[in-house]
Amino acid sequence: MLRQETVLPYGETSCVKVEKVGKDANFTIKVRRPSWAGDAFRVYVNGRAVSMKPPSGGLVEAALPGYIPITRTWKAGDRIDIEFPMSLRAELLPGSMNYAAFFYGPTLLVADLGSEGIRREDYIPPSNVFTGVKSCGWSWKYEKPLPMVSIPSDAFAHPAEYLERTAMSPLTFRMKDTDILLVPLFALHYSRYAMYWQLSDSVRPDEEGR
Repeated sequence: MLRQETVLPYGETSCVKVEKVGKDANFTIKVRRPSWAGDAFRVYVNGRAVSMKPPSGGLVEAALPGYIPITRTWKAGDRIDIEFPMSLRAELLPGSMNYAAFFYGPTLLVADLGSEGIRREDYIPPSNVFTGVKSCGWSWKYEKPLPMVSIPSDAFAHPAEYLERTAMSPLTFRMKDTDILLVPLFALHYSRYAMYWQLSDSVRPDEEGR
């Protein structure tokens, strides 16, 4: 039996503890290596570093891309410590070279645009919305223009030069020279938000995927 302890995505580590093993204690645990973790991703078993190189020979499934296989005879009390270094990155809107979204590690960051002019009914569908009634009465009015920020394509390759961390939360950033805050999508409720940002010029094909 395994037990995982982590504070992801607010922290960069995770621990998997072996609490109980059966008669066949020799097996492989495959630790997921996410692409966003980069080259500084590390795995330790009982404090000793595990090789990040895929094994040579052996079963093909043991070298699945994106996984670090650990084969050994496990015993209760063993632990696997995983380090997931996080950094800012940008990803293009699928099918476009002109719009990009920002991430910190696995976390999608969106701009909190507030909830002015939105009613409770606009958040929570009325009970008749699923009963075949065509009109459910949703409506809201917002007089102020929403911020339309155009950022240079260089922000795609170097997002840390355009976003700065705030003291509010480890996952809250401010777009430099603006009052726009970017927060995790999963932490934002009952508010408008902006996910993709228009680039002032298109990303070149050789920049994509950096």
